[in-house]
Amino acid sequence: MAAGRNSGCEISREGGMAAGQNSGCETSGGGGVAARRNSRCEISEEGGMAVGQNSGCETSGGGGMTTRQNFECEIFGEGGMATGQNSGCETSGGGGMAAGRNSGCEISGEDGMAAGQNSGCEISREGGMAA
Repeated sequence: MAAGRNSGCEISREGGMAAGQNSGCETSGGGGVAARRNSRCEISEEGGMAVGQNSGCETSGGGGMTTRQNFECEIFGEGGMATGQNSGCETSGGGGMAAGRNSGCEISGEDGMAAGQNSGCEISREGGMAA
């Protein structure tokens, strides 16, 4: 665990956590969590989560989630979700969802859904819905 206004943290073991106003955190271990005002977080393993006013977060593992005022979020794993006043979200995994005042959303996975005051949404797979 690396906590408390850390900069450039790198955590590669399972269950790693970087929290507390971190910048440039990288978590590659299973179940990694980067939380609380993180910037440019990268999570590549399954179950990765980046939360709390994150910017430029990338989640490539299965079940990845980026929430709460995220910008330029990219989710490539299955079941990916980007929610909460997101801008320029891209979801390419199956069951992807982008919701909550999104702008310029792109969803290419099956059953994709873009909802909540969205602008310029693109849905290219089966079961797509824009509401």
